[in-house]
Amino acid sequence: MKLQATLSFLVLLLSNIVTGQINYGVKAGITLSDQYKKINPPGYPAENLETKILPGFEAGVFLKHHLNDKLSLAAELNYSLIGSKTKYTRTDFIVNPDGSISGPTTGYYNDKIQRIEIPLFLQYNLDKFYLALGPAIGIKLSSKISHYQNSSFKSAYYRPLDLGAGAIMGYPVCKKMDLTLKYNFGFTDADNRDYSIIKNRVLTFSVLYSLK
Repeated sequence: MKLQATLSFLVLLLSNIVTGQINYGVKAGITLSDQYKKINPPGYPAENLETKILPGFEAGVFLKHHLNDKLSLAAELNYSLIGSKTKYTRTDFIVNPDGSISGPTTGYYNDKIQRIEIPLFLQYNLDKFYLALGPAIGIKLSSKISHYQNSSFKSAYYRPLDLGAGAIMGYPVCKKMDLTLKYNFGFTDADNRDYSIIKNRVLTFSVLYSLK
């Protein structure tokens, strides 16, 4: 009985895939990303680092398979720039032109990651808009620190893969164009150092244009 039910489900799923409609296209948008950062070096108390939102961008392609009027499967392949502005304290002292001494001072450096993002979604279509939810994987291409005490350098502490989940709210403007708001939440620690934790958070506003 269980085998028959399983076979019936597979036949129904395959028939939906065969008879379903597929459309694909290109997308582009802006990102507002932030990071949860915590450090706990040996011999020092744990500390949550103060961060600010880092503006970035995202561009890619998408594929949607419409199973029926209500459900769709969606996949994306995106290039994105994410990260955060992280507060630091400059501990040295500066001699000013008038002879006075100032310091220490604080500032924010840009912690940037360039990556490929591959999310998969199950989309539920409503009357005026749609909602989608699913897993996502981020593949690091490069990472860089900039504006740190007037210097820039590559950062080597990010892991090559970052796993998370994404949620989308989309609005079809017309037959060819959608507006979407996506939030990506990183589950895994993106930092390969034993004493540090970094988790990515990304909000993306995108325009999707269907080619088919």
